[in-house]
Amino acid sequence: MTKFEEWCDSVEIPIYSDDHLISILQTDDERSEIGRDILARALPSHYASGARLADIAKRLGKKGLANYIQTKLPVRKSIRSGDLGEILATTYIEEVTIWDRAVRKLRWKDHREMPMRGDDVLAVGFDEDDNGLIFLKGESKSRATLRHGAVAQARKMLNSNSGLPAPHALAFFCDRLHEEGEKDLADQIDDMLYRRDLTPSSVSHMIFTFSGNDPTDMLTKDVMTYKGKFPQRSVGLQIENHQEFISSVYKKAGEDGNN
Repeated sequence: MTKFEEWCDSVEIPIYSDDHLISILQTDDERSEIGRDILARALPSHYASGARLADIAKRLGKKGLANYIQTKLPVRKSIRSGDLGEILATTYIEEVTIWDRAVRKLRWKDHREMPMRGDDVLAVGFDEDDNGLIFLKGESKSRATLRHGAVAQARKMLNSNSGLPAPHALAFFCDRLHEEGEKDLADQIDDMLYRRDLTPSSVSHMIFTFSGNDPTDMLTKDVMTYKGKFPQRSVGLQIENHQEFISSVYKKAGEDGNN
């Protein structure tokens, strides 16, 4: 759990459309330390399952678990930044939005110093009104200084495959659900994917930014100039000491593992 409400203020930016929403999250130095501690505790579960961590702890003890965690956590600044952006986006979606089931895809990275391929975030929820599954296709961008080009790049990725989640990304999603014992949900998604029942009406988009500067104007401009048919959910998390915050989260996660 990331518990954004404990360390961030959230402000919604009015958009003249019922289908679009922008949320800006901001914090201060004192409360960002709370966020650091929460994220550090949560970090290992994004790189390995709880069952895997528990098994290593049982067999090899705290030292063995700490060593395992260190082999999973990236060292390069750019990879840490991208990974933490995806982690923040995934946990925000799970905790705050109606799309409450996402796959923690960083568990299946080819190498800790390599970014994951495919859609940054996929999540699924249940629409009680239509009695069916609804999907969120998301892109995350983590930058010390966010610029319009990064937002435009995220928009380009969201518009790919005619705005729908890529088939290979959905297949990956379903494979992971099966491995985690959620066969019924995976089967429902398989049915929609392979029977060609996945339609734009069941898909929304999200751009999640994590930056040191204020993303409000950039996200607002992106949504206001969007001409497509998919509902848009944009979220910007601003932490002024962006790079230091990332470093402190990973450092604390390593220290917690050793303790």
